[in-house]
Amino acid sequence: MGIWLTWLAQAARDTGFPVVEVSGWKTRGHGPMRVCEGVVGHHTGTPQRVAGDYPTLGVVRDGRSDLPGPLAQYGLGRNGTVYVIAAGTCWHAGNSAWAGFTNLNDDFIGIEAESAGAGDWTDRQRDAYPKLVGSALHRMGRGVGRYISHRGCALPSGRKNDPKGLDDGWMRINAQAFMNVLSGGKPDPPVGPTPPTGPASLPTLREGDRNADVLALHQWMHRKYQWAAVLFNPTGFYGPVTVDIIAEFQRRVGITGPSANGTIIGPQTNAALWEEGYRGR
Repeated sequence: MGIWLTWLAQAARDTGFPVVEVSGWKTRGHGPMRVCEGVVGHHTGTPQRVAGDYPTLGVVRDGRSDLPGPLAQYGLGRNGTVYVIAAGTCWHAGNSAWAGFTNLNDDFIGIEAESAGAGDWTDRQRDAYPKLVGSALHRMGRGVGRYISHRGCALPSGRKNDPKGLDDGWMRINAQAFMNVLSGGKPDPPVGPTPPTGPASLPTLREGDRNADVLALHQWMHRKYQWAAVLFNPTGFYGPVTVDIIAEFQRRVGITGPSANGTIIGPQTNAALWEEGYRGR
């Protein structure tokens, strides 16, 4: 049957920031949500020179020539005003995965916050954004591990960078603080452990592995490095060719020692991969 998220306006009001209910929001969407399991954070990318608190409202509500709206359930203006745009499914995440869910459009809600995409957040946005995330998760009964930025869930890895300048760890810490307030000082029970962030989120891989994590790394390296692309095609198998490729990568980034032989991708190599822009699958 699906779900229409008619609680969105009240969750927005619980933040204490101004709320605008955009006309028709309760029946706007690409059909109802299948489930409601988390929140994806975005920025609009609209240049700062465009005047107004939320000049991207028309695009988020109605869509673009290549992508019909609505594109997010919530908008967040420059002065912290929350715009409630749609109660149904919105096309905000595209090809994506997080917390065991894939193609998050009908599983997670989206927040499109007004920003040029250069980390140009106002003080009120920095206050309102995590409160809105926390309030929505509180309504869902989900923990802060169910927040993810678009850059963190978009596939292939590196496809998106939004919301630029707002770290996922920072967002979760501040969302949790507000959820504690909403719970009368008692934290909501988390839904499983908060997923690791940064290089620690990348898996350890070893010679002989054959899985989706190896395939994702193959595909990224094949796109990223011309020197690697001429040596192999992505297969998902960590065989002798992958050993040679990883050993060459370790040499190029300055990893030395007995373990720098390409047979294992552990914390040191994962840190180097992260620094180069790899974010896993």
